[in-house]
Amino acid sequence: MYALAQGHHFAFMAIATALLGVGVSGTLLARSRRLRAVPVRELVAWSGVGFAITAIASYVTADRIPFDAYRIGVDAGQLVWLAVYFLIAGVPFVFAGLAVVAMLAHEASSARTPYFVNLFGSAAGAALSLAVLGALGSAGAILMAAALAMLALPLASGHGRLAGLGLPAAAALTLAAVLVGPTGPQMSQYAGLQQILRRSDAQLVNTRLTASSQIDLVRDAAVRSAQGLSLTFDGEVPTPRYALTLDGEHPAPVDVADGSYLRSVPLALA
Repeated sequence: MYALAQGHHFAFMAIATALLGVGVSGTLLARSRRLRAVPVRELVAWSGVGFAITAIASYVTADRIPFDAYRIGVDAGQLVWLAVYFLIAGVPFVFAGLAVVAMLAHEASSARTPYFVNLFGSAAGAALSLAVLGALGSAGAILMAAALAMLALPLASGHGRLAGLGLPAAAALTLAAVLVGPTGPQMSQYAGLQQILRRSDAQLVNTRLTASSQIDLVRDAAVRSAQGLSLTFDGEVPTPRYALTLDGEHPAPVDVADGSYLRSVPLALA
């Protein structure tokens, strides 16, 4: 998501914000007597609700923050937006961390059980995310994560009026994840795809999402690529009708009417 919205080097923000949020949750629980006084089941239940709400809110908000990484050198105000970008993305992990830390601290002698469940869930989530991201896109994956988190309300809080809201809320979020379709975040204005689509005759034909990337097919992109073309080639490189981009970058021609020039391109076979 960060790679599409800001550039591939921002993909590392996912790890940084997760660690930031979980670290804050441990600090809050260690320093706040009020939080430690909350029954662990109740704290876990409301942490799930907090994660579900803030995960969706942070996705929507981060996609609309006017942060421009390319203007940091000339606009100091962008540093403020960068900080906001980090903080908003870290808030859901504060709630997720609170649930885990609260269970680990509840009975230190039996902490191995929630620790095992946490690691097992993390491994299952990592595998499940590959399928969900490929099928539903980043927006759908966020909604599915929120739906799972909402299940903490009926599972942890027991029986009650509020607990009864957990299942309908989880079902509604799951339905929304399916209906929203394969969508991703707004792509950076500096991405190669965005520059190609500025052409009046260029047309975005199709977009496919995988677990790791976004692939776009563009018609009339006027993309000509002949990396490593021999200096002895004295002909003309044809302009293909279609081109593919990966995460909005690296446009590559798909169809070439006359491929005779490929004999002078060492990379053609690959």
